[in-house]
Amino acid sequence: MKKLLLSVAIMTSLLSFAQLPVSQTAENRNVILEEFTGINCTFCPDGHKIASNYANSNAGDVFLVNIHVGGFAAPGAGQPDFRTSFGTAIANQSGLTGYPAGTINRNLFSGLSQGSGTAMSRGNWVGAGNQVLADPSYVNLALDATIDVTAMTLTVTVEAYYTGDGSASNKLNVAVLQNGIRGPQTGASSFYPENINPDGTYNHNHMLRHFMTGQWGDDIDTTTAGTLVSRTYTWNIPADINGVDVEIADLEIVAYVAEGQQDVVSGNNGPISYVNFPYTTNARMRSASSETEFCNTELNPEVRFQNFGSDTISSVEFSYDVNGSGAMTYTWNGSLNPLSNQIISLPTIQFTDNGSNTLNVDVVNVNGAPDQDASDNSESVSGISKNEGLGDLRLILRQDRYGSEITWRVRNDAGQVVASGGPYSDLSGNGTMDHTHFLNLSSVECHSIEILDSYGDGINSGYGAGRYWIRQADNSVVLSGDGVFASSIDHPFEYTATVGLEETSLNEATIFPNPADEAATAQIELNSSGTITFTAVNALGQVIAAGSVEGVQGLNNIELQTASWDAGMYYVTLEMDGEQSIQKVNVIH
Repeated sequence: MKKLLLSVAIMTSLLSFAQLPVSQTAENRNVILEEFTGINCTFCPDGHKIASNYANSNAGDVFLVNIHVGGFAAPGAGQPDFRTSFGTAIANQSGLTGYPAGTINRNLFSGLSQGSGTAMSRGNWVGAGNQVLADPSYVNLALDATIDVTAMTLTVTVEAYYTGDGSASNKLNVAVLQNGIRGPQTGASSFYPENINPDGTYNHNHMLRHFMTGQWGDDIDTTTAGTLVSRTYTWNIPADINGVDVEIADLEIVAYVAEGQQDVVSGNNGPISYVNFPYTTNARMRSASSETEFCNTELNPEVRFQNFGSDTISSVEFSYDVNGSGAMTYTWNGSLNPLSNQIISLPTIQFTDNGSNTLNVDVVNVNGAPDQDASDNSESVSGISKNEGLGDLRLILRQDRYGSEITWRVRNDAGQVVASGGPYSDLSGNGTMDHTHFLNLSSVECHSIEILDSYGDGINSGYGAGRYWIRQADNSVVLSGDGVFASSIDHPFEYTATVGLEETSLNEATIFPNPADEAATAQIELNSSGTITFTAVNALGQVIAAGSVEGVQGLNNIELQTASWDAGMYYVTLEMDGEQSIQKVNVIH
């Protein structure tokens, strides 16, 4: 397909008016708040919120640079790496002693430091910033940026005008930031829930991605009053940094002048223009998603697509199927500006289950004609499977250190809670403890289990490796999870039928009396002789009694001394030759 090479400056909501030339009128200083943060830092979302509110209240005067650095930024299993090669050096010179920390213009404010350096705790940022905003600046900055969409290059022109005499050690810094990066964040639900996305991820904004001027900036040789400095920098934009996509529509440029490595005098940001789009109409598929676990053979797909052409998109036609059959089409109508993204839900699609299913979604037409770039029109979701449980199901929940934060509940198809549990006791250190719960389901239908963590960091975030399973009586796994989530995670599963003892060699079983007081008898009829093992557990999954007897063909009795058992429901597992039956007995005193 022939590429349409266009040079288009898009005057849309993506852009603001050009800033150059720089003002030559003396102004007060602007604030550069460098915030040291990390995805596993509990109180960092509170810092994000304080900084965001401060910047919003002082638009055009306060600029944020979020630097992911240190132990809290080190990614755990499956987590993204938001760190850069620049962050450690900046953090080290700040003297920070805790997170979140921040510097206001890398200045030292008496009595406000965490230690002896420029780093301050979040409660001091606004007060220090207001001091900076009241000070006169000897230099003004302005900048414009352009992104060549075909070449994927960023060009930034910065002008600095000295209204007074500057320092001989002045350095110009140009930072590339990115907004709207989705990822995990400990403490988000407690401190900044409005920044959580519908899918449970957190929006990371003003994230440092690159310094176009290097670690400590570019030297400015002449800094006397009346000097105009103009510099142009170019960066070949990579597809990703540390595996995290660089989304050009979400980039932000901030420039500032510092005296050496410290003492930022003032700074500013500027608009970005987008030119040289390779296509006029190009709907780029960014992602497709759906349930990866299901009960009924139907899916509710969701797609995210981007206008990667120069023309406004008014319609996109999608085709989608499961396992290559039963294709459906859907046309979205609206108005999508260049480089903007859109998330939509596609109508429910039914399919035939083949065990491991794949959803396929394709862009067919854009604005009523074939998409000009077919190379980015397709996305798929694989490994979609059915969770189906037979017989007496049990939840095994392995708590982390903070059991008091953990609860769970099972809902039936009507949304009613039919089983629930937790919270649990906290543990010392980073230990774990298993809890077994018999779910006692009766309705043959689709259910869902939800595991919740009130703190918002799941049950496997570095304080003990929590996990969970739903297993059948034969110990086979219906579903499982690694415990890595934010506030909650939900799994659908189908409860199919109860396996009775008549389906095993344990021909018939019962417990009497039930309810029991001092003692109870488990009576079993066997088709053949063999060893019967029994285990009794309470509602918390703790083993109360266990043993074995040699059974004979016909009726067999196992005596359970329940006098010492606390009042409550107990589950007695009877097993012979690898086959199990679970009986309930209610103990009253």
